[in-house]
Parts: sequence; C-alpha cells; structure tokens
Amino acid sequence: RYGLPQLSHKEKKRRLVEKINTCEKPEEKLILKEKLSRVPTEVENDLLWVMLEFGHHLEEWKKDLINIVREESLYFIPQIKTKILNEGWASFWHYKIMHELDLPQEY
Repeated sequence: RYGLPQLSHKEKKRRLVEKINTCEKPEEKLILKEKLSRVPTEVENDLLWVMLEFGHHLEEWKKDLINIVREESLYFIPQIKTKILNEGWASFWHYKIMHELDLPQEY
C-alpha cells in the first residue's frame, strides 16, 4: 500500500527474460528458465485454470478438486451475467415508467 509501486505482469516477464539472456552461468540460467515456466505468459482472469496449469506442486486429488470447482463456476458465469443484465433492465423500465406517470415521490 505504501511501499514501492508494483510492476506490471508484462514488465516482470520482460525483466526475467532479460536476466536469462544476460546470465552467463548455465546453472543460474536453468533456475531462471524454471522460474519463467512457473508464471503464465499473459495475464489470465481464470485463477482456477492458472492454479491447475502452473500448480505442479499440487497433489492429483487437489487438482481434481480445483477442476471440479472450476467446471461448476464456468456453468454459472452466463447465468450471473444474465441476472445482472435483467436487473439493470428492470431498473431502467421502473425509472422510465414512474417518471412518465409523474407520480408523487411517496409512491
């Protein structure tokens, strides 16, 4: 919050690739390449997918559990979007009708 400003994902990746290219020690280069393989190359909004894809340290049963939760959440995303759209549309029409009828505020 009050610390140093955070680097963007793209900038962090660029710096890591630059370190790999300028590194002279092969063992250090290997460590840096492994570090690079642990991070997604692009920003990803699906956090559960990132956990599945880059969570090499997770046990299989944990990955299965995350995958089940991810598939369930993917099912509900369109329904959530539709709900938000419907509520917005209902608010719009309520406002429009109430103002066209020119009713007093207490109704």
